[in-house]
Amino acid sequence: MKTIFVPADFTSNTIKVAQEAVQAFECDIRLLFVHAFNMPDSEQDLLFGSYRNESRKYVSPEFLKELEDLKDVFSYKVKNVIVDFFYGTTPMLFSSYLDYYDVSLIVYSSEQSFGDLSANSVDMRTLIRQSECKSVDIDSSAIFQSLSTPFARI
Repeated sequence: MKTIFVPADFTSNTIKVAQEAVQAFECDIRLLFVHAFNMPDSEQDLLFGSYRNESRKYVSPEFLKELEDLKDVFSYKVKNVIVDFFYGTTPMLFSSYLDYYDVSLIVYSSEQSFGDLSANSVDMRTLIRQSECKSVDIDSSAIFQSLSTPFARI
């Protein structure tokens, strides 16, 4: 099973990126949707994890519905979907995060916003470039440009 990391801004663009990635592979897939935030600087937040609950508010019910639709349409391939948050800005920490989830590929769109959810959001482009994990921009990769079938809601 391949784990595909999708940087998430929790919009339809994120779903589009994931859908194109799913169409490109013939194997079982685990989708990992991640948005990055700076580490909290409050000791209380670090100790009690209140910042983690705060992050969940950015995931809209509409986004979750679109995720369910994607999973239903591609149920024969998509075996698991995870929505998560990465806290940090260092390449070493990001690399450990990718290793933990056994990420095979990072798929993103250059048209996607990476750090616009909140003032604490981190633009992951630098972390992605510095990581040793293979990454693909669906807007410039030939394999993804050949996939023109739009995602049909069922």
